[in-house]
Amino acid sequence: MSRMTESQLSRIDNLEIGRYGYGAVKWPGLTDVRCHDFDRDVRIERGSLTLYPDREKPELGHGLNKEAVVTLHVKPTRNDVKPKSLEQLQSRLSKLSEEFGGKFISYDMEKWIFR
Repeated sequence: MSRMTESQLSRIDNLEIGRYGYGAVKWPGLTDVRCHDFDRDVRIERGSLTLYPDREKPELGHGLNKEAVVTLHVKPTRNDVKPKSLEQLQSRLSKLSEEFGGKFISYDMEKWIFR
């Protein structure tokens, strides 16, 4: 990104930011990244993603506060999880997604994906 022009930085297509072993967030479409310090504006921790943790979020649809696809690496703490348990975990993560206004996409015992 450091070699991109202002014009290019104003129109990044399908911007994706991740933290190895923790997860990633992808904003479909075009995103203007000229005014962002990603180390400050995006925090990906074990099982969570926070945008603008230390400052006020812009209005919905502006900056990074817009529709995105989030992938979080969430593994059960026990290794003996059975198919019924998988269904229960998927149901729980689906409810959590809806509680904060998101839409559950999938969970496969390693990755929780939602919008």
